[in-house]
Amino acid sequence: MAILRVLDTLEKLEAKMADLYEWFATIFAADSEATEFFYRMSLDETAHANLVRYYRRMASKDAKVLGEVALDVEPLKATMERINAVLSGPKPSLEEAVKIAVDLEINAAESHAIASLVTAAPGLAPLLTNLGSLDSKHHRVLEEFAASGKSPFVSGPKPVPEPLSAERETEEKPPKIPIETLERIEYYHQWYKTMDYYKVLGLKNYATREQIKKAFHVRAREFHPDRYPHGEIQRKLHEIFSYMTNAYATLMDPEERRKYDRSVNTRGRK
Repeated sequence: MAILRVLDTLEKLEAKMADLYEWFATIFAADSEATEFFYRMSLDETAHANLVRYYRRMASKDAKVLGEVALDVEPLKATMERINAVLSGPKPSLEEAVKIAVDLEINAAESHAIASLVTAAPGLAPLLTNLGSLDSKHHRVLEEFAASGKSPFVSGPKPVPEPLSAERETEEKPPKIPIETLERIEYYHQWYKTMDYYKVLGLKNYATREQIKKAFHVRAREFHPDRYPHGEIQRKLHEIFSYMTNAYATLMDPEERRKYDRSVNTRGRK
């Protein structure tokens, strides 16, 4: 079925972008700001993949719900091949990583825009428009990250962002926070500064690099500042997440971890 093939390719592309940003977060672990930035991008791409998966499930249950599609997926596959080439190639510098990301976001936005024009599936148009807008947003935040001085460069042409309608802006409200989640956020915000880097990630001091990475991913999903965009709560989440990012960056770097372990053993572990 053509619609399922298209959605499957779209989902794989978004997941591959998430893999790329996660890799960037790992290789720049010594730079906590870059690590946090790329990991947030990775979480965004994972959310995009989940959005496509939702549409694919709808289509798998009822092929008529989205309509039939006539779409060349080769541009999407070509973008995935470029990502695979980056992932299998030498580690880039931070400036190179940002340039690669900007170029890929432009290509993805163009692919989604072209798809939205040639597709014959009216039910798919909102998804493609949404993905194009999200790619444009990523392009913007990448340029802002570069302009902050972390990785200055001359950017290429910008994709035109799709503006949200006033109706959609009105409909989008912060999600309600469960009381148990609020209590956990308050607990961590009160005590995270007293926790050593292992405890704040829920680890033993002999944890492997893979265990550190997995633990950080779990904590990042729970305490990501964008998860609950409520003023005071988001501020607290940002403070918690920044500390956890510093912990991750330190523990993933063998030399920095040794220095940290020595300092903790000298002070006494909490």
